Amino acid sequence: MLRLLADGLDTTEIAQRLNYSKRTVETIISGVTNRHGLRNRTHAVAFAWRSGAL
Repeated sequence: MLRLLADGLDTTEIAQRLNYSKRTVETIISGVTNRHGLRNRTHAVAFAWRSGAL
């Protein structure tokens, strides 16, 4: 999901691509940002990039 965010997709586009509901995508992204103490989606992508996840 973070890779799709890094590619510039918004929540609706990610949901369509993964065949999830928009709410599920929002919940997953929120969980990741809260778990790692990240401020926003951009910060989450930067964190994933630095940690080698992308």
